[in-house]
Amino acid sequence: MRNLIRMILDHFQWWPEGANQRKFFRLRVPNEVTVDLVYEDDKGMHSYSARLVDVSEAGAQIVTNHGRVEKGMIFVIKSSNKGYISTMSQEAEVMWVLKEGAAMRFGVKYTQLVDTPKF
Repeated sequence: MRNLIRMILDHFQWWPEGANQRKFFRLRVPNEVTVDLVYEDDKGMHSYSARLVDVSEAGAQIVTNHGRVEKGMIFVIKSSNKGYISTMSQEAEVMWVLKEGAAMRFGVKYTQLVDTPKF
């Protein structure tokens, strides 16, 4: 897990040498980072974009205007930053959901690294 996080941070150049790495990681998530949330139900595979607002080694907080997020749902998360879409994906379980106005904030806990789904 640490190696995956380090690889992502190295790609986006969020990891300065000699910094308190965990604290820096939590504070330096730029607003332009979005995630593609992919889930499958009885109607097939679905994908939509959401905004990553906070992240830690244990999970992430995400904001979306999409209405279908429930505790216990399993998402595949693909990160993107200014047009870049990673080739690695992370499976994550929704741990909590909080509605804020028109948007919905929810937290996910990463469970395993998976191949990027085709949809």
